Amino acid sequence: MRDTALHWKNAEIYVCIHTPMEQPRIIYEAINGRCSDSHWSKIKKLAATADIPLDREGLKVIVNLRKINPRYFNLYPQIKNQLTEYGQSITGELGTGATGEKLIKVITNSLGISPDVTTIYRWFYRSGTNFKKSQWYDRKTAMMILTNALIFKAKKYRIGA
Repeated sequence: MRDTALHWKNAEIYVCIHTPMEQPRIIYEAINGRCSDSHWSKIKKLAATADIPLDREGLKVIVNLRKINPRYFNLYPQIKNQLTEYGQSITGELGTGATGEKLIKVITNSLGISPDVTTIYRWFYRSGTNFKKSQWYDRKTAMMILTNALIFKAKKYRIGA
């Protein structure tokens, strides 16, 4: 069964005929822009490995992961369980948020890493904010920074690196 869909591109309408199997790719391209076949196959492989559904919400997660750490977002399947585990364990420590100093202390103590100051600044920048020790960061920003820290740890301590 084939469906047809109308797409707008440069103020022109063109009709795209696609099968139901191509529907996730169309959603991904609507969120992120056009992608090549090789890029799409990597996205599908990452989604299958990390158990991320290929629906609108799952594809938004993948796009956000690429924004957080574009070069190493493929390490996400390795850190997914750790991220959930740390997210649940530091809930009491972070509450609804934390100061920058407390956040770095939690990451240093719980992950056992000591990144350079420029790396910390980069994590905060990728999360859409700047780092200040006394500034208050909400839980969502804290989890994005924790994701960067776990990717950093996975990258630094993987075999063969």
